[in-house]
Amino acid sequence: IFQFAFLFLLNSLNLCKCYSNSFNLSQLKENVAVFEGNWGCLDNVDKVGHSRNSWTQSAAKDFDILRGKYLTGETVWINEHLAIGHAQYDVVIMQILHLTTVSRIVLQRAPCLTPKLCKGIGTWKSWFAGYFAVMINAFRPGIPIYIRWGKSDTLVAHYLSINSSNGSVQELVNSSDTIILNTPKKCFEKVWKRTECAPCIKHAVSPPTTVKFRNSAQILAKKGNLFISNSSNPTIHVLYTYRPRTSTRHVRNVDQVIKFLSKAFENTTLYTFLSIPTPEGDITEQIQLMSQSHVVITDHGAFQSNMMFMNNGSLLIDLRGIYWSKTKGKGSTDPIIYAESIASLFGIHFRHVDLSRLITHDTIAFDMSRKEVEMIVNIITTLTPTLQQHFHAH
Repeated sequence: IFQFAFLFLLNSLNLCKCYSNSFNLSQLKENVAVFEGNWGCLDNVDKVGHSRNSWTQSAAKDFDILRGKYLTGETVWINEHLAIGHAQYDVVIMQILHLTTVSRIVLQRAPCLTPKLCKGIGTWKSWFAGYFAVMINAFRPGIPIYIRWGKSDTLVAHYLSINSSNGSVQELVNSSDTIILNTPKKCFEKVWKRTECAPCIKHAVSPPTTVKFRNSAQILAKKGNLFISNSSNPTIHVLYTYRPRTSTRHVRNVDQVIKFLSKAFENTTLYTFLSIPTPEGDITEQIQLMSQSHVVITDHGAFQSNMMFMNNGSLLIDLRGIYWSKTKGKGSTDPIIYAESIASLFGIHFRHVDLSRLITHDTIAFDMSRKEVEMIVNIITTLTPTLQQHFHAH
């Protein structure tokens, strides 16, 4: 309780240690976005679903090591819902991997805990294996990531890498290398994990780290040019991606929205416009799409986690329901604050448009107004000179 109260105080007073440039290990330790524990234990580690871990400092060392009580080396511990929209919460681990000699990553929660997490976009095979492969390839090649399936108490070592010759994720499983979580407590020589201070991550990952991550992701990107232009001059690539009509919170008048945006960006010497339903392919397609787009217009939600694959200087326009304005800043894990922070870390211009007819998170369908679509166009045209200068100056 005291820990969470402290984090809320930091949130309100903005006292977190922030570094906008490359920083070292001692500065990482000072950053409130990261927790470092030495010779102690986490509790609730046996929970496969939602839980929080608290830390207990331990005095005994050598004797317990001989008895196998402590997990030796450095461990990155991730206790988060393994849905794609939650990936942004633990983005700070890439900085940990960059600056430390981490021995392993452990995912406390099962990737396939519910039927929803076992199929479609955002599953382990379609997204998370690639996401962690990109990080491991960039910063700590060869380390294992331990995962479990369903409600099993046995976590098995998976070794992820990227095959640069064909841009695929290689996954080797060592079933004899396991971590057993059948009791509430697990003890460590050293453990790293994120805190729940959302504003603190805004400067917790350095520019060199984001560059290495993007470069690693590009190896995995699906090949092929998605933006086909007849212009002899380079154009601004504008992408509008929207939820299909089978999804909740989908735009009912999406055809009219696309028609309006197509007309607004019909100057093919200046823009190349592409509109598609939110992609449901694997992470290689997500990286390809985001890295080739200079402007992304998208609904607030899971797909936005892919903004970390956009190029520095790009623009993302967040189409969000009006209900978010009532909740922003009310919780330490506020999704809006995290989205804005990820954009800041990766050098992305982040703008939003409030959708007046999207009034709850459970709304099935709604219409976008002409005024709201005009706001989207105005944001893009206003920033067009900046985008041109950044992407086409050379």
